[in-house]
Formats: sequence, structure tokens, C-alpha cells
Amino acid sequence: MNRTILVINPILFTFRHHGATWRLLSSLFSSLALVNPGGLHFRRRPRLFFLPALISAILGYLLIYLLIRRAPDKARRSIPGRLLSCLLLFSLAGAAQQKTNAPAQQSVSQIKAALEKSDNPPLYVKDILKKKFRLDTVTVLSRSQFAGIEDSIAYHGKIKKVYGPFKGKILLQPLAAIPTNFNHIQQIFLDTSVFLQRFADSLANDIINRINSGKASFEDMAQSYSMGGEAATSGDLGWLAEGVMIPQMEKELSKRKKDELFKVWTPRGLHILRKIDQPVRGNGHALILRIFL
Repeated sequence: MNRTILVINPILFTFRHHGATWRLLSSLFSSLALVNPGGLHFRRRPRLFFLPALISAILGYLLIYLLIRRAPDKARRSIPGRLLSCLLLFSLAGAAQQKTNAPAQQSVSQIKAALEKSDNPPLYVKDILKKKFRLDTVTVLSRSQFAGIEDSIAYHGKIKKVYGPFKGKILLQPLAAIPTNFNHIQQIFLDTSVFLQRFADSLANDIINRINSGKASFEDMAQSYSMGGEAATSGDLGWLAEGVMIPQMEKELSKRKKDELFKVWTPRGLHILRKIDQPVRGNGHALILRIFL
């Protein structure tokens, strides 16, 4: 609309000497140009960005046509020269407006700041940044050893804070998190595919008695007898999220106190377990927005 005013106002100025009506119209358009120098702003749509310019052009040419038809004969002779200059100004104004409306190139730090302030980051990425993105649900299995950077951010990250870029082109933003309990567990595993169940049970009782009596430590017994990967860590499984372990083990763990030794039978074999710390509350699940720059 500001470009329409820019075109019409010089033409009306031509007719100021031909009556009060023309002087009134010229003053009105001059006032509009001063009051609204930026023009009317249309909300841009991805596929309708040309509508503001098109509406302004149609309205401008329509007003020019009507003015020429109704102009006095003497004034009509002076229109062509002014019309040519006005059309040139109209084109220049349109180019300037398109340049102003073009989205500016943002730095990574500016993108991160805008995402953290946005009420709807996925929509901001889709409609404003026009970048590819993905929503991932991340489950943290252990707080002792993370499977990747996503697990670490899911557990330690602050909601809506943007991290990265990783690998030079990926930003990660946790949008929501659900807390869960983590248990610090030690285990000695006796594989019943190797040992008979009766022998495994007898060996487990002997191991528990030696640990309880102080004749041996849990760590020493794990290194000597455990048949799982925990033998390399002296039986330490780390901090595991509730629900990660075999259901029989989870059920028994919920009944036991800190430092209590107990046995659990599963289809895999016999497990000697011990809680070595009180449960800790932490983020077990998180919704993470992944943005591809």
C-alpha cells in the first residue's frame, strides 16, 4: 500500500490547480504517506508471498486509470511524463520491499537463541527457519555409561536449551523429560547352561556366606566366579534405570534394602545381587528435537 501512495501522490499533485477536490485528495495521500511510511504489512505465507505486491499493483493501476479518465483536459496532457516517473518509482519501491522482506541469514548462535525463546520450536524450525528436523524419544538405560550424546543430553540437559552443533550440522534441544529411579547394582552371574542348577545354587550360597562373614569381598568373588561381562568391573553394573533389568530381578530389587545380598533365578541362570546405594531420581526419558542445519 505504501507503494500505491508513492505512485498516486505525484499524479494528484498535478491536479492541485484544478479544484478543491484534487487538492483534498493530494493532501490525503500525502498524509497517508507520512502517517504510515512503512505501508500495510501482510503476514507472509510460504505460497502466498506475492499477494501484498499484487494487491498494491492492481489498486495502484486502477486508481491511475480512474484519475486519468476523470482528469480535466489540460491536466491530462501532463500525465504521461509524470506517469512514467511514477511507474519507475513503483518498480523501485517493489524491489526495495522484497529485499526488506527477505529472511536474513542467521548465525548458529542466533538460531539457538531464537529456538530457546520460541513457544513452539518444531513449528519455528518448519515455518521460519525452513530446516529439516526430527523428534526423537530417548530412553536412558544407565546414568553411569551413556550410549551416546543424546543420552547424555536427555539426562543432564536443561529443557529447551539448545546444544551443538554436533558433527558441524546438528542441533539438539530437549523439549520434555520424564524422571525415573536409578539403582546402583552389583552382580555375580552363574550361568546354568554351564553349571547344573543344584551346583549353581550351592555355589551361590557359599559365595554369599563368605561375603557376609567378611572372608571375601563382593568384588573378589565377582572377579573369580561371575560369568558375565561384569567380572571385568568387579561385579559393578552401574546405575541402571528401573525397568531395564529382567522382570524377576526388578521385582526382587524393589523389596530389598541397601547392601542386602540376595539370589534371583531367571531363565538365563542364577544372579547374586546387591544394592550398593540408595535409588537416585533422574531423567529416564526425554523428547529431543533434532535440527539439521
